[in-house]
Amino acid sequence: MKNIYLNRFLFVVVLLIWGVLIYKIVNVNTYGVGLNEPSKKRKQIQKDSIYLDTFILKELQRDPFFKKVLNKKKNNKSSKVKKKYFPVLSKNKTNNKLPSIEYLGYVMNVKSKIPLVLVRINHKLYKEKLYTTIKGVYLKKIITDTLLVSFSGNEILCKQE
Repeated sequence: MKNIYLNRFLFVVVLLIWGVLIYKIVNVNTYGVGLNEPSKKRKQIQKDSIYLDTFILKELQRDPFFKKVLNKKKNNKSSKVKKKYFPVLSKNKTNNKLPSIEYLGYVMNVKSKIPLVLVRINHKLYKEKLYTTIKGVYLKKIITDTLLVSFSGNEILCKQE
């Protein structure tokens, strides 16, 4: 008799869990229509400055397991982290025209951490490492299938062809 009551109780609990899961799936699909609309609650990112999040790593002063004090050094330096704000350079208006840039891909070496980027600039093929400059074009960053390039202060995203 005990097993019958236990089985019925467990069956009801499993049905409740499945009901909650199905309810959440149906709710997301019905109310998820307006997700592409911009929300008013999002904060505007200031384009005038870039905030760098930094912190200071300190040596252990206490053993986490035995709670013994390891070092009793007094630092005269302030341990407060100062927030650094760097102004974004304004785009310089120059008469230099943007060259035609085609991103063809990159090759990653096992030993080297910096990838070799294949780029065609003004219909000429270049094989250069990332973070190098080719004819005034600086290869900044690889983001999945796109390349972030800067030319005379302007940043451009080039998709892989």
